[in-house]
Amino acid sequence: MNRDEIVAELFRLRDKKYAAFQAKLIPTVEAERIIGVRTPELRSFAKRLFKDEDIVSFLECLPHQYFDENQLHAFVISLEKDFYKCTAEVEAFLPFIDNWATCDQLSPKVFKKEPEKLLPYIITWIGSDKVYTVRFAIGMLMEHFLGERFHSKYADLLRLTPKKAYPEKGIRKYFFGGGSAVIKEAPELEPYKVNLEQYRQIVFVTPVWAGTVTPPLRTFIQAENLEGKHFAFAACSLGGSPEKTFEALRSLLGVTGDVPTLWLVEPKRKQKPENEKAIGEFCGKL
Repeated sequence: MNRDEIVAELFRLRDKKYAAFQAKLIPTVEAERIIGVRTPELRSFAKRLFKDEDIVSFLECLPHQYFDENQLHAFVISLEKDFYKCTAEVEAFLPFIDNWATCDQLSPKVFKKEPEKLLPYIITWIGSDKVYTVRFAIGMLMEHFLGERFHSKYADLLRLTPKKAYPEKGIRKYFFGGGSAVIKEAPELEPYKVNLEQYRQIVFVTPVWAGTVTPPLRTFIQAENLEGKHFAFAACSLGGSPEKTFEALRSLLGVTGDVPTLWLVEPKRKQKPENEKAIGEFCGKL
């Protein structure tokens, strides 16, 4: 099938209500560029096209006019079983990705089989000046290099634990924890080990306590030399705004410019699709 025939088939599979729904979720794509083909239909179509000798002409027809063409493109190259052919197709496509949905749908199966070959490509992609190329690189790190393949050379995950633990349940949890935050306490921490010199960016993750940062985080910031670092902030809460918490972090760190931020409401208990979207967008800014 040539490109015109492929687009005609996409319009045949169109669901106008679904197109309107997608337009609300993908603000970087104009509504008139969304045909509205549901994901199972796209995956099925991609499997048929992958066996078509003419598919190369469609893959080379960049940039695509329609969002659904981009989705289809992502699904087709994700089926490629040859590692080097797949990476070449991914690299050709990445500069033209203009939305989070296509970026997140691009997940070649062959990468899972040869992650060590993939890592040098990820390092290159993560240094790109294109937001969705960076987002894709971060997604590949999360998909293939967490769990048993995780190594501290990718990132240090540091938990700050006060020597005197806060109550974890009941009213005492809010009284002592919130009170400590309000008076700007900087408690003594359990020993931790981290080499900050090897990182240019630090992501601070904190719950919102009484509209400000948690005391252990305050201790860390006051104790460490963070000069010249780049920062990002992530906060979770029961519903209250994180803005005062982010302002407290900016003040503690002496930050005056823009900083990537992420706010989630009860993310452990309320797992929502919009949370995944927000996390992805946040990662794309790192």
